[in-house]
Amino acid sequence: MIRAAPRLLDGLVARLPRIAAALDGFPYYGAGKGARWITVADGGWVGGFWAGLLWLSWAWSGASAARQLAEEWTARLAPRRLDRTTHDLGFLFEPSCVRAWRLTQDPQYRAWARDAATTLSSRVQPAGYLPAHGVPEDTRTRRLALIDTLMNLPLLWWAAREGAPAAAEAADRHLTFSLQAFFRPDGSTWQVVHVDPVSGTVQERGTLQGAGPGSCWSRGQAWAIYGCARAFAETRHAEALAGADAAARYFLDHLPADGVPAWDFAAAGRAPKDTSAGAVAAAGLLLLASHHPAPGIQRRYRDAAYAMLSALETWLLPDDAYGLLGGGCYFLARGEGVDEPCAWGDYYLVEALLRAAGHAAVQSE
Repeated sequence: MIRAAPRLLDGLVARLPRIAAALDGFPYYGAGKGARWITVADGGWVGGFWAGLLWLSWAWSGASAARQLAEEWTARLAPRRLDRTTHDLGFLFEPSCVRAWRLTQDPQYRAWARDAATTLSSRVQPAGYLPAHGVPEDTRTRRLALIDTLMNLPLLWWAAREGAPAAAEAADRHLTFSLQAFFRPDGSTWQVVHVDPVSGTVQERGTLQGAGPGSCWSRGQAWAIYGCARAFAETRHAEALAGADAAARYFLDHLPADGVPAWDFAAAGRAPKDTSAGAVAAAGLLLLASHHPAPGIQRRYRDAAYAMLSALETWLLPDDAYGLLGGGCYFLARGEGVDEPCAWGDYYLVEALLRAAGHAAVQSE
């Protein structure tokens, strides 16, 4: 797989202009066995993956048409930078605008990303966490925190380096909260925590998309690997490294023999796969390996990521398909995006391949 990464990347990014031409909004998840994308006009929580994928394609190919597409789709996201109703501003603006700023040094992307970071950091609650949904003052929604939010923190650490120190404080506080609230002693994670917004007392733990309250949803576990790895890269906090190691050990110890996780680890062998969880985990393991202080653990994580990418290669869709990576699982209970491509699966697959190839566009992260 690693020797083949450049060839695979050439083929995957070559598909994107054709896929873009057929879209009526940001791709979300597949519907109908290769028929089409379910799309979302304003980007939803996933628009940054499509824009970010286009920026990665330009970084790899250097094609002017790829840059033009990346610019067009990133501009469509810009109005969301002031959206106070969601924690997903990191998902939206870090792969798109922060990466665009790094690649082009265009100050417009820096300004949009800084606005988004200011909006996101304003969500922090007295107890030190970022609620998932609703305006931060809404007493009906501000008690809900998700493991996914770890993936939104890099936007805040970036903004702190760009002159917004309050953003780092918000990110650090949410990281501390997450390491205490979401991790079980065996390294597995809950997806959902309900918490008192003032005292920080955890009132309930469970899941929205997993098999049950006590199970381990594989994509949430992958978010934990990547999120803690990125937190360690950004902060060098020992607690973040410990969290990343714990999440990685659990994920790898519970992978099936074929190297592709089930949608939930508690349902292995009798549940749909989620290749998108595998793609996120592979990218996260390569990121973690690049920053880990222990050479032996670095090698283990790289080898595991390479094996997972090799396993995912068998799930690549045909060249004329509307997505890149089949076999994802967005929301099983609602029957949405089951055994289909998902926007984040496509994005993290390409990111992981670029990390495997040692490309500068991702090595600086």
